[in-house]
Amino acid sequence: MEEFRKNIRKILLEELETFDSSLFNFLMRRVKIEEVDLGTDWFDQKKLKMISYKFEDFPDSSFNSFLSKQQATHKILTLLIDNNLIDDSIIFRGNSLDPKHQKIIRTIRKFLEHIEFGKK
Repeated sequence: MEEFRKNIRKILLEELETFDSSLFNFLMRRVKIEEVDLGTDWFDQKKLKMISYKFEDFPDSSFNSFLSKQQATHKILTLLIDNNLIDDSIIFRGNSLDPKHQKIIRTIRKFLEHIEFGKK
């Protein structure tokens, strides 16, 4: 009976949680942020900088600050699907109102906010 209650609590907490904390922590542990100075010699203008985001153990999955937030979300989603970290049937089912789909997208957007992606 006690195990049944624990399972119910776990399921309710998963439903109430607005983002997937294990996925969020996975992304946070692996991201490496690097600022690259592109420089300028044009009449004392501010130097142009680019921020590069790379994931350890996934060399093909980097993006930079010149992408839009939607493009960065898609890039991270592709990384997760290609490496079988999430089930692709959740995303490609065609139903963006699916709670699991929304939770994954919210998690990625929260991750982007946390690393201050797109802030100047």
